[in-house]
Amino acid sequence: MGASTLIGFVNSSISSSTLIGFVNSSISSSTVAQPPASVCPTGNCTWPLYSSLGVCSIYVDVSSQVSRTFDYGTPEICIPEPVVMSGNYTNYSLPYGHSDVVVQGYNRMFNDSRDCSDIRSSKRQVGLGIVLQPNETYSFQKWDTLLASFAVLRPPDDYYNNEVAFENAKVTAIECAL
Repeated sequence: MGASTLIGFVNSSISSSTLIGFVNSSISSSTVAQPPASVCPTGNCTWPLYSSLGVCSIYVDVSSQVSRTFDYGTPEICIPEPVVMSGNYTNYSLPYGHSDVVVQGYNRMFNDSRDCSDIRSSKRQVGLGIVLQPNETYSFQKWDTLLASFAVLRPPDDYYNNEVAFENAKVTAIECAL
């Protein structure tokens, strides 16, 4: 998976909100900071001076680090449900920092309505882990300017489109650094 594909993996509104959070055109302003307006009459964009933390980002595919295990019982995602069913389920796990980033589900298609159905149908399941130390990352161990790194683990669209069962899904993992 190339860098351009990975960029599409992260919601663009999350990216822009993060950047807006670091941009502040008026330190004394009590209003929400907005990015400075750019002017591009010749295709060469210019904008007025503004304050910024100057954060860069990069995304790296770390899907090769994901492990898959099979178990029987009740996945942790179902524990809050009032009616819980035991069954075969799959864990996809990515060791990250001092814990694991995990997505899990029963061995079945996404639209199977047995137990945990409101969890599956109301939102997509994504695992997220955050580390602050370069030595806890896969790809950024030699960085001396790391602000934060996070890993995102996500089942593919073909699972959500009922084309493949959860236990056969090719879960994607990316590691992002700021």
